[in-house]
Amino acid sequence: MNNELILNKTAEDNKQIISNPQAMFDIAMQFQQLMMMYEGGIKQISTKLEILQDDFESKHLRNPIESISSRIKEPMSIADKLQRKGLSVTIDNIVENLYDVAGIRVTCPFISDVYKVTELLLAHDDIKLIKKKDYIKKPKQNGYRSLHLIVEVAVYFSDQKRSIPVEIQIRTIAMDFWAALEHQLHYKKNYTMPQNVEEELKSIADVIASNDKRMQKLADDILDK
Repeated sequence: MNNELILNKTAEDNKQIISNPQAMFDIAMQFQQLMMMYEGGIKQISTKLEILQDDFESKHLRNPIESISSRIKEPMSIADKLQRKGLSVTIDNIVENLYDVAGIRVTCPFISDVYKVTELLLAHDDIKLIKKKDYIKKPKQNGYRSLHLIVEVAVYFSDQKRSIPVEIQIRTIAMDFWAALEHQLHYKKNYTMPQNVEEELKSIADVIASNDKRMQKLADDILDK
């Protein structure tokens, strides 16, 4: 990939890009090709998860995965994140510094399923674990719980093989319920959440986590028999 600007907020840089239509076209094509590669990474991981679903269900008569969803970061989100890191917005900086452009979220019925799905997925020899953050065992201060993985997956294109980074979030249905509603409450921009609301959200997260553990105990007593 060439180290070309795709976005820049200075007037001089914008003037230079706008005055050169061919440069704008080349940058747009490079960005489109890069996003296609990230889509390939998502498809590769999603297919593996779907196969795990089918295989597990055929052998154990139940499914450890409730849902699988995915997303590619929006261009402005990519630009904002690079600029927060103090980096210029270039194709090379996207490739070298961002590992969450491609994202997959997996929800599971029980806590044990989160770790089982993780174990089965990482057993694939074409998946390399780059980073793991376990916010289930060590929740964030606000009560957020989830297991985060950054992996690289081998993807074969028509003219090359690339290792594509993908962020995978794996959590229970209950954890996802809290995270989705907490995101809705924080969606309003330029608004500082009062301390009492933050404390209430943390309290609700703790209650949900307690119920998750109770459901896990039921699963251990029933499903393993």
